[in-house]
Amino acid sequence: MTVMQMKCFISLVYTKKQVDTATIMGIHPSTLSKYIEHMESEFAAKMFVKTANGLEMTKEGKLLYPRIQYMMKKYEDLLTEISGYTTKWPMKINVISMFHQSQIIKIVNNFMEQYPYINLSVEENTVNGVQQALDKQTVDAAIIYKEFLPRKYLYTFPIREVDLVAVVNKNHPLADRTSISVSELKDEQFILFKGDFPMYAFLLHTCISADFVPNEMDLDLRMYTIMEYLCKNNFVSLLMRNVVENFNDDRLVALSLTEQPRLTMSLICPANYPSQACEKLIDYISK
Repeated sequence: MTVMQMKCFISLVYTKKQVDTATIMGIHPSTLSKYIEHMESEFAAKMFVKTANGLEMTKEGKLLYPRIQYMMKKYEDLLTEISGYTTKWPMKINVISMFHQSQIIKIVNNFMEQYPYINLSVEENTVNGVQQALDKQTVDAAIIYKEFLPRKYLYTFPIREVDLVAVVNKNHPLADRTSISVSELKDEQFILFKGDFPMYAFLLHTCISADFVPNEMDLDLRMYTIMEYLCKNNFVSLLMRNVVENFNDDRLVALSLTEQPRLTMSLICPANYPSQACEKLIDYISK
């Protein structure tokens, strides 16, 4: 039984589909089938059965799974330990984050100061870019709203719940309100961020759930430009509260929404066995 075969077995437990696991592992589905067949032959036991929901582990597969996962964890720990003797940086972590998450980046920077022997690189990208990095396992961890992901990951760690707010300038007729229902905004003119389609879809769904389609400015602007438009015009925008906090512009007012639409910012590890360095980052952020 090889390391690659064990990786494929663990991945297949979660994807339940050979095509998905083959794509993640970068191999042909027929090669994946041969790997699983070799393991089944070696253990003289069937590991998976086909069901309406995809592949499910057999009794024997469930018996083997925690032991194989344990061996893979020990293997990853060994690689991390040996790298301390063979490379300048004994531990490495590649992190990808959604745009406009400066508060999270500050936490990551503080982590780097506390653990200078861990080489941590951070990349900002769109929601779709983060999704692709998770699917292809080209990063060790991702920071994203978990509701935007098409599938669940075993190692998902909530960081904070973030609520959606209505944003207006301080001279807007609604600026003296502290909260408002989404339905009360139906006659307002909106300017919405369209740079990330999953986020844009979430904003539209929030309005549609209140029984109206937002009257939008036909503009596709960067976040900084949207903020300037809001400051100088009586438009309304829907933004996550942490984004508004990041800009810290006293010309703008954030109104809580009584429906309390919110998303969960989470740190997600695509691997089925996070490395020691990644575990340290998870522990640090969770505190």
